[in-house]
Amino acid sequence: MYGTMLIIATDRGLFASDNHLSLMQNLGDTGDGISNPDVYSLFRDGKYIWIGTIDGLDILSFAPFELFNSRNSSVANSVQAFEEDGLGRVWIGTYSGLYIYDDDTRAHSRFNYNIKSDSSVLGSQGVATIANTDNELWLGFFQSGVRIVDVVTSNYHTPDLNNADKMAITKISAGNDSEGVWIATYENGLFRITAENTYSYYENQTLPEKTITLLFQSTTGLLAVSENRIYQHDRQSDQFRLIEFKFRLGGKRPFIYSMAQANNGDILIGTKDHGLFIWSRENQIGDVYSLQQAQGSDLTTSIIYAIELDSKGNLWCSTQNGIVKLDSKGHLIKRFTTADGLQGNDFALGASFTSRKGLIYFGGVNGYNRFDPNEVSIDTSSSPMRLTSIKLPRLDERNLGDVNELESLQLTHRDHFVTFQFSVLDFIFPERNQYRYKLENFDPDWIENGKRNTATYTNLPAGNYVLRVQGANSAGIWNREGISLAVHVVPPPWFTWWAYSIYGMAFIFLVWVAHRIYHSYAIDRKSAQLATQMFEAANRADDDMQEQLELQDELIHSSFEHTRTTLGLVSDCISHRSGGQSENEIRELAESSVKRIAALSILEDSLYYQAGESVANLHKYTEDIIPVLLQRSSVRPETIITINEITSVLLPTQLATPLSMVIYELLQNCMQYAFDLRSPANYIHLKLILNTTNESTASNFELSVRDSGIGLPDSIENLALESSGISIVLSIVTKLGGTLQCSDTSGTTIYITLPNPNESNYLDTKVGLT
Repeated sequence: MYGTMLIIATDRGLFASDNHLSLMQNLGDTGDGISNPDVYSLFRDGKYIWIGTIDGLDILSFAPFELFNSRNSSVANSVQAFEEDGLGRVWIGTYSGLYIYDDDTRAHSRFNYNIKSDSSVLGSQGVATIANTDNELWLGFFQSGVRIVDVVTSNYHTPDLNNADKMAITKISAGNDSEGVWIATYENGLFRITAENTYSYYENQTLPEKTITLLFQSTTGLLAVSENRIYQHDRQSDQFRLIEFKFRLGGKRPFIYSMAQANNGDILIGTKDHGLFIWSRENQIGDVYSLQQAQGSDLTTSIIYAIELDSKGNLWCSTQNGIVKLDSKGHLIKRFTTADGLQGNDFALGASFTSRKGLIYFGGVNGYNRFDPNEVSIDTSSSPMRLTSIKLPRLDERNLGDVNELESLQLTHRDHFVTFQFSVLDFIFPERNQYRYKLENFDPDWIENGKRNTATYTNLPAGNYVLRVQGANSAGIWNREGISLAVHVVPPPWFTWWAYSIYGMAFIFLVWVAHRIYHSYAIDRKSAQLATQMFEAANRADDDMQEQLELQDELIHSSFEHTRTTLGLVSDCISHRSGGQSENEIRELAESSVKRIAALSILEDSLYYQAGESVANLHKYTEDIIPVLLQRSSVRPETIITINEITSVLLPTQLATPLSMVIYELLQNCMQYAFDLRSPANYIHLKLILNTTNESTASNFELSVRDSGIGLPDSIENLALESSGISIVLSIVTKLGGTLQCSDTSGTTIYITLPNPNESNYLDTKVGLT
């Protein structure tokens, strides 16, 4: 007996009847049937009946999931779509064609198209999607495009759509009268058909996606999905915009398989291999696109093929592991499998439907299931657990007896490893049972063990522990009490209290012996250390004295070279104009020479000693010389803006000294002769860089001085004749092996190019003017 039902096993199958045997039903005609009609035994185990047949063991369950397939009905097995027409009839789309379910006769009939209504021939009849508008069904086929069927006359016609009989249709959604019908295709984009016209969003680049896999009508408008991207339709502008959702998967964007909207406005997004995500109503209002992932037993790795909601706001999702029931927040309530009467554990993508009566349909490759969610009772009881075995390296020396009855286990130092095996007593789908364990006082947290039902520990330290194991059955319900076993690890003999006492006495003796030995040679060692330190100190003093002498010699040599270069420049500057000069010109020459000597003295503040030679910072020198020259300017100093881009790289004084004189002469010339006295604003731009060409390893220095003045004479030779400063610059540049060019575009620009002294030996001789 099972409740008020009598279960009868025969050699011709399994039957059910009432107590009076007035009604007999062959249970082989329901569900998937039994493996063999020759039944030998029955065993009732709570909510299941185990059936022993000649071909093995079957399970009989009484879940409220009705199953329809080719074995118990005339409908084809591969179910892909559902729809309900205005007459309350349910239409089922399969790979083999279209079927109608009659609720009165509980039978299916294949729908026959009236092909006389259309001159075209109906191609492949694999139905991928169905939408209902009034008394017409819009059928989307896997390979034959779209057909519109009149459910009363069985006539059908093709909509006004190019290649409508050749497209691969993925989804059809019927909006309101103004929106018309939306048609999603594979490789042909999204269409909308209204009474007035047909509009292609892909051809008009309004939605630049060739493949649209899913359409969903939310309260805020249509959502179109292209694999892992979601677009939202704006009714006013008739435009689609991409929504950048944050899935919190380390930058991954999962494939989107299904969508639904909860009663509270939350939008539910089902994905491939990453479970269910929730876009809350609050985030929708605030334009926040962060999603929350629903948690549960292996739900975060599930494929959510379809989502339906019942009248209480609970979620029903078809997955690759059966059907799961979730609450409105996405928390797992129960998982149903083939043991509960499902057509299979795997379901078809998008094959779901909720009728006006509240019945929920899910389709798959073995037919489809229909059920009333209010009649599905949830058994939240957990399955019992057992400790099945304990493996030790020397098990043959001990008899543990029934390990499930053990309250404690004692281990010794010779038990280098111990393996505990446990089990959840749920044999419906034991491969889906889950385990986790924790050894208190050893493991800081629970160890999620997945489907493995063993726990191994090696070389446990001495101490007291408690092994706790929890398990979840195939429905995802955890046994929180689980298994508890006290484990005591005995320390080895060399770690006992009396062993530590011996260790302490031996240590004290060794310390006394070591002290005696150390005391005998401590004075000799100290004497040797003092002698070594004195010898090393004397050597260091000699080394330091030698280094100081060498450093002083380098400083004297560097100072001598700098002084020789500076004096040479001063001598050349004075002698450059000394011949055949009048008394006034000689006086002017003396004054300019004094100023040049003063400029060279300013360079002294920018000199440094580095790596055995004198170097100079020309950027600092330029910053110091500019205020001095501004005071001698022919125009008001406040009208002149200077831009200093002289490199801060330290240059050897053999190059820096003549360059400082060049910078001084060019700045002096700009401030004396470049600017119009009436100009309210003037600027001088100085730039010195080390330029390396791409064609070779050769490099050179490039110096440019640009001003916004009145321009140049006709040639550089005329400029040199008019200005002794320019002639000095030209002479220095020539001596350094460089070139000088002038430009009078937007003022005056003087370009000077000098070879890199690190690649030339010209600095080995004294620099002077000729």
